[in-house]
Amino acid sequence: MGGAEKELWQLLKWLPKNEFECHCLFSSDGPMVEKVKALGIKIHIAKLKWWVANNEDPMICLFNVCDGIKERIEKISDIIKSNDIDLVMTNTIVVPDGAMAAKMTGVPHIWRIAEMLSSDPSLKPFLSLRSLYSSVIRLSDYVVVCANAVMAEFKNTLGYKPDNMRVVYSAMETNEGVQENKLKVEDENIVFSAGYISPRKDFFTLLKAAKLVHDRIPSVRFKIAGSVSDGDYYKKLLRERKALKLESIFELCGFRNDIEKLINQSAVFALSSTSEPFGVVLLEAMGAAKPMVVTDSGGPSEAVVDGVNGYVVPVKDYKKMADRIIFLLNNKDIAKRMGQAGCRRTKAIFNMDIFGNNYVSLFKKAVKTQRKRSAERIFQMEDIIELFNDIGTNRKFIRDRINSYDKIYSSFPYRLYKKVFKTSHE
Repeated sequence: MGGAEKELWQLLKWLPKNEFECHCLFSSDGPMVEKVKALGIKIHIAKLKWWVANNEDPMICLFNVCDGIKERIEKISDIIKSNDIDLVMTNTIVVPDGAMAAKMTGVPHIWRIAEMLSSDPSLKPFLSLRSLYSSVIRLSDYVVVCANAVMAEFKNTLGYKPDNMRVVYSAMETNEGVQENKLKVEDENIVFSAGYISPRKDFFTLLKAAKLVHDRIPSVRFKIAGSVSDGDYYKKLLRERKALKLESIFELCGFRNDIEKLINQSAVFALSSTSEPFGVVLLEAMGAAKPMVVTDSGGPSEAVVDGVNGYVVPVKDYKKMADRIIFLLNNKDIAKRMGQAGCRRTKAIFNMDIFGNNYVSLFKKAVKTQRKRSAERIFQMEDIIELFNDIGTNRKFIRDRINSYDKIYSSFPYRLYKKVFKTSHE
């Protein structure tokens, strides 16, 4: 369960049971399914596919999402109709199936977006970014984004601010028992961070900062929790860690399901991302009364007020990051006050009541103002799905042609021709 799953689970738990009957559709079984089942919510399992490539060729992603799309949308449409669903909500930008099924059945749709694709090298749409964002807007009654940074991403890409877009900040329940920010003596100099091991999280900046912090405070230890999403990046990070001789103090913990425990054992939370829509882990650390050092990478600078509940430093500025971490580790009283300020800020702004009530308001508006789509518009959606389905059906033919062109373009005669042509042209 990542941040998006945790946030969805919190919402499902919060929603008044006397007002809402919730159904959840998942692509497969897993920990999230079991947690949702425990809430008494009906579960549906159906295949879902991404229309945004995750560390792969966007054209392959296109073929994959088109393969079987008609059957997928029909199955989700049947679930909507047979359960008298009044509203569909999609919880990530990377899966379009729920939005398409909602369009097909004339049911209102809300799309929750917590991604900024323009600055995420691991997520590549096969559509242009403008076309994809425009499609998200057109397929939704409301688009809900997790921070103003994501709103700005859409506005800058589209050239206008969508009328149906709203900002609803992420929220987490705070743990009353950790507000005192009590640490064991042996835990006093632990710096904690979390996130997928990928270029966007920029752990190289945190690693270089760790070197400077360690030079000043030899007892410091850095712990980073997160799965590896980019193997090549991970290997480079390990090589750099070895070159800096930081293997013993910069620990890559891998995937962990005890994030709360790791946060509670730390003195400072650090986030070094180059681009970050928001990050639920920020709220988990703030709720645990931890002072923060984060980069000015989007949503984090909306959660952290510089000098109040932590520090905001420029992206990739490892020297400034190290300087702020050293200050907090050397000034425990200030660090404690900042941590407590963060906990108060979480309760005041990023609490579940504000989060949940914002959603309830949008749910009711969407259903109340619902106008069944005309038959003509539904037919248009059917035509689009039929087109995608044809691409999926003919994917082998298309892929064979692309592979043959790839072989030509990578061949020695072509590379020689290109070099000669380029030289003579210059």
